[in-house]
Amino acid sequence: MTNKELANYVSNFLDQERGQKAEVAKKLGIQKQSFNNLLKKQNFSLDDANKILNCVGYKLDTQIKIIKK
Repeated sequence: MTNKELANYVSNFLDQERGQKAEVAKKLGIQKQSFNNLLKKQNFSLDDANKILNCVGYKLDTQIKIIKK
């Protein structure tokens, strides 16, 4: 999953949870526009995703495995 796909995944999840973007922005102490910019940044990270999801009582489940090619 790319950074952009991760940001879109989080954004879509919040859209399904009606009104969550405004709530997250408020909990992060930023304006909604700044929150939207956070979701659009090129280097959106797992930490960014978890910081956002934590505001609404969720976390990202990341199971990373090393597999042989």
